[in-house]
Amino acid sequence: MKRLLFVNEEKNVLDGLRRMLHCYRSEWHMEFMQRGQEALERLADTTFDVLVTDIHVYDVAGKSLLELARCRFPKTVRIALFGQTEEAALLQVLESAHQSIAMPCDAATIKARISQACTIRDKLDNSSLGELIGHVNSLPAMPKLYDQLLQELNSPDVSVHHVGEIIAQDVGMTTKLLQMVNSSFFGLQHRVTDPGHAAALLGLELILPLVLGAGIIEQFDQAVLKNFRLDELMDHSLAVATGAQRLASQCCEDEELIAD
Repeated sequence: MKRLLFVNEEKNVLDGLRRMLHCYRSEWHMEFMQRGQEALERLADTTFDVLVTDIHVYDVAGKSLLELARCRFPKTVRIALFGQTEEAALLQVLESAHQSIAMPCDAATIKARISQACTIRDKLDNSSLGELIGHVNSLPAMPKLYDQLLQELNSPDVSVHHVGEIIAQDVGMTTKLLQMVNSSFFGLQHRVTDPGHAAALLGLELILPLVLGAGIIEQFDQAVLKNFRLDELMDHSLAVATGAQRLASQCCEDEELIAD
């Protein structure tokens, strides 16, 4: 049975979640808390599979519960709850959350998001690998593609299609773009896996702050990296991902598994 911890400083919201998810009590062991510091102490005391928290929950020192959980409890799936109008806040939580859910929503949506995140986590049966991935908040973007993207975004004839093509060449930017467009904030009925399609759905007004403000762009000092070639690693990673997706499409019909 999965152990879930729900945290929200608004008691009425927390009570609403408790009532709404009561039907899943045979599948999940659920606990509900209002304070970030209490939640951290509970997480340290007991292993939880999932943390579901409002993005505005902090500890006594004013640090985000999501970020603290990412650092201290990387194996725990982190799901962020946010309001329908908190577009700017969504960009911030992408750093620390595996999934995001726009509130209000129904029990089925919450159930689907939690199940999806847990399924992916359970595939990482190697505990060391799961912990390592849990610590990661973003993948690096190659400087040359970052420069290309900035030039395109600043061009008077900027093309969303071309922006999507540039992003598709980079693992880090693609990851964040798809994570955002597939969040429940946009309420899409189908999972988006193509960065070009994602760029068209988001539009330039959201892509620009996502690229510049969400921390997904990392500049690397090649002198420090010495003989390590980041561009070769990215090319290899994309080739492996493409090959794995093609192999999965031949071996099974599970579209969600193939997309992941």
